Formats: sequence, structure tokens, C-alpha cells
Amino acid sequence: MSTTVAEMYNHLKYWIGEEVDALYLVNTAIRFVAERLYILDSELVIDIMTVPLYPAVTLTGSDIAFVDGGASAGTITQVAAGFVTAGFDAGVRITTSSTSNPGPFRVASVTAGTITLYDEDNLNDETAGSSVTITSAADCGFLPPDFWGLGQFDPYLVGKTTPLMPVPDTLTEIQFASSGVPYYYKIRGELIYVIPAASSAQTIKADYFYKPATMENTTDYLPWNDMFNDVIYEIVINLFKKSGILVPELQAILNRVDLIAVKRGKKAPRQLKRGIRYEDYK
Repeated sequence: MSTTVAEMYNHLKYWIGEEVDALYLVNTAIRFVAERLYILDSELVIDIMTVPLYPAVTLTGSDIAFVDGGASAGTITQVAAGFVTAGFDAGVRITTSSTSNPGPFRVASVTAGTITLYDEDNLNDETAGSSVTITSAADCGFLPPDFWGLGQFDPYLVGKTTPLMPVPDTLTEIQFASSGVPYYYKIRGELIYVIPAASSAQTIKADYFYKPATMENTTDYLPWNDMFNDVIYEIVINLFKKSGILVPELQAILNRVDLIAVKRGKKAPRQLKRGIRYEDYK
């Protein structure tokens, strides 16, 4: 059983002689350890991501309205209720021809008459009346919100036997004018783009480095099954007592992460990739 933040506080009271109740110190210490594990290419901060891709969908109507959700998520509605029939799906990136609400937006959920967006997408209230076109993107999918970077191996499409390849240059990218089976990828911001764009539903899978979840409550468990509790304790003590920590001291503490992390996981040498023609991959 992992240690909770509250249990860690109880230990720290004996070390520093007073109550500790600053969650941000714990989160800072966890971030230091996580960044060290990231540099070490450790499997302790690697998870598997699943990113759906969908073919492009377009819907035009004069009965489409935009509703600012205020504190809640914004919505796009249609009287004819044709969103599901048209093929819109949760997780896609959409743009619109509306000058007040051009997007891009991320779709959280879809019903026949309502597209609900993610909370961070802001909409302006706009009543129906003018013709509006909504278009979904087939060339990209959203990365997990805790994404820090790809793992050791390239992403791949579920059901395919070769991985997606990093796009080598602009010339290669622009030669795919039409959609098809994706062959290349590139990452920009919160999106993973594929070249060519997907002509049918696909799923990308890959190992990725993730950012550890933020401790929000004292009942939250410390990460990594107590492997680095002493390191976290020591960083918190230094931060609490000194209102900061010197780089040499931090380096000395984090050296213990290196000793523990290398005992977890085995990695085989990567094989050289053979040349694969796009025609053979389809």
C-alpha cells in the first residue's frame, strides 16, 4: 500500500519539529523526481496512449447555433439534429465557417442535436439563421493531457505491422494531397498530426512519458509505490527549512533516484529500420 500525503506529514513532524501542511512542497518534490526519471528514460514515468483518428466530416446548415456555457462547457446545437448521422465523434478537432466562432475546438461529446466542447474552449453566443459549415479534422488527434513526450519507440496504427515514421521534411509532407492510410507523424503542441490524413477511422497507440498527477488532497497517495519516499521527504524538508534548495544539494538527493530507477525494466537494443515503400504499407 502506498503512503498518503497525510502519512508523510506525520513523519515530517518528527524531522522538522512542526506541522507541515503545504501540498505545493510535495508536488514540487514529486516534479523533481519525475523530471529525473524522464531524463533517465525510465519506464516508471511511461504509460500507453491511445489516440483516435477519424475521417473528415462536413455539415452545413442554417439551423446551427452556438451557446456560451459560462462556467460549464460550450455547446453547438442543430435543430435538424444531424451531428451523429453526419459522423462527428468525441475527441475530434473541428473548425467552423462562423466569424464569431471559427475554432478550432475539441469535441467532448456528441448527440444527435448537440456537440459539447471541452471547458477550455470558449464560445460566443450566436443564434441560428446564417448558413454555417462545421468541419472535422482527419489529419490530427489530441495527445493525453499529461503528455511529456514519446517513449523509446515510434507510434503505430492498431492493426498495422509497421510503425508510423517521423516526417523527414516538408517536401515529403506536401506530396500527400489526399487522405489515405497514415504513414508519417509529427507532434505539435497538444496534437499528433498524421501524413496523409486518415481516410477511415484509425487508432494510434504508443508509449509516452507522462506528467505525474498533482496531489490535491492529503488523502492522495504518493506515486511510484513508495520507491522514492525518502527522496521526496528530503526535498520537502530542504524546501521547507530553507525556502529553496541549492542545485548541488538537489543533485546529491536526486542521485538516489538514479540508483533505484535503473533496477526497474529491461530494454533490448533497437533494430535498424528497413526501408518500406508507402505502397507496400497501405
